[in-house]
Amino acid sequence: MEFSYCVEELRDFPNRDLIVRLTQLALENVTISEKLGNVVMAKLIHPQTLSTYKRPLYYVVDSILKKVGGPYPAFFQTALSEHFPRTVQDINEEDRRKLDFLFVTWEERQILSLDLLAKMRQLLKQQPVNTSFSFAFIPDLNVLLFFIVLPKTGGAATTISVSTRAKHDADGWRRTAHDDE
Repeated sequence: MEFSYCVEELRDFPNRDLIVRLTQLALENVTISEKLGNVVMAKLIHPQTLSTYKRPLYYVVDSILKKVGGPYPAFFQTALSEHFPRTVQDINEEDRRKLDFLFVTWEERQILSLDLLAKMRQLLKQQPVNTSFSFAFIPDLNVLLFFIVLPKTGGAATTISVSTRAKHDADGWRRTAHDDE
C-alpha cells in the first residue's frame, strides 16, 4: 500500500512532498480512514520508532486533520486519547516545543477536544526529555566534532562539544587518535 510506504519513508525529516502525498492519499481513501489512521498511529507508538521520527508523523496527522477532516478527527481523538503518552516518550526539546505549538493550533481551530489537547500539552511537558546530538567532520583537520544538547534544568540548555581525530572510510568512521594523546 502506497500510504504505508510513504509513512515509512518519512523518517526524521518533515518532507513536505511526502506529507502532501500522504494527505492526498488520506483524502482519496476516506472510506478506509481507520486503516490509514492506524498506519500512522502504529508508527507513532512502535517501540522501535526513533523519537526524531515522531514530529514528522505528527505533521502528517496535522495535515490530514486540517485539510481532509471527515472521519479523521474522530479517529485521532480516540487514538490519541489512548496512546498519546507513548507517542511523546523521549522526544528532544526542539521537537517538544514544535509539537506544543502544533497543539496550540489544534486548540485554536478546535480540531480535537480542548480537554484532550490540554491533557496532551500537560503530558508533553511532564515527559522525560531526550538529549539531542549532532556531529560535524572537519576534513582538513580529520576531526570529528560531537555536539550534545542536554535538557534545560531551570535555565538554558547546555551544549557539550567533544572532538576526536577520525577518518572516514568504506567501513565508516574510525578514531585515529585522541586530542589528549
